Amino acid sequence: MIKLVDVTADCFDSLNFEIKAGTVCKIIGNSNTELKTLIDIILYIKKPLSGKVFLLNNDLYALPKTSAIKLLSRVGVVWRYGGLISNLKVWENITLPKYYYGVKKDNLEEKIIDICRQIGIDEDCLLDLMGKMPAHLTIFEKKISGFIRAMLTDPDIILYDTVFTGVESDMIAKLTEIMIKFHLEKPDRISIFFSDEHETLKNIEGRTIKLKKILTEY
Repeated sequence: MIKLVDVTADCFDSLNFEIKAGTVCKIIGNSNTELKTLIDIILYIKKPLSGKVFLLNNDLYALPKTSAIKLLSRVGVVWRYGGLISNLKVWENITLPKYYYGVKKDNLEEKIIDICRQIGIDEDCLLDLMGKMPAHLTIFEKKISGFIRAMLTDPDIILYDTVFTGVESDMIAKLTEIMIKFHLEKPDRISIFFSDEHETLKNIEGRTIKLKKILTEY
């Protein structure tokens, strides 16, 4: 569950909404800045000016920092441009959360190969991709790498930051299929797609929240 109660930040006022377990949700913002602010608030990166944020039944900003970080290990993110660390190879980037959160690393290579098969990446392409530095990746490769990293953590909540922007229409359809399949692997998983372009999310079926000064739904 994610719940915002009267949350105010620099670019929006008094947001109130609740996203229940098992939900696919689209959040449409007026700008990437607005969406990034909301994502940062949900991820404990930027404290709101006022209001409360509940994440997986916990009052996020009332938790001790160590407890908040542990809670966030259950949240995966696919960032707009992949969110990769520039001085680490793709392999190091996608396995970093496993090491950071101290998750067991048994069969890690097999899990990555299996995920890539689902996405349609063969083993030769996979070997090439894993050895690259982020600066040498296409936008699509950066997003795919971010998605693999998020899938590896088997999150209860996954956030997609404008994930389809700049992606060809045929690949949007393929990614949508994979992401919804991933969503369904856990009955209570929450999948949230953020975008400032409603058209890019037309293939996603789910609840829609549109951000304005006053929050509206349809």
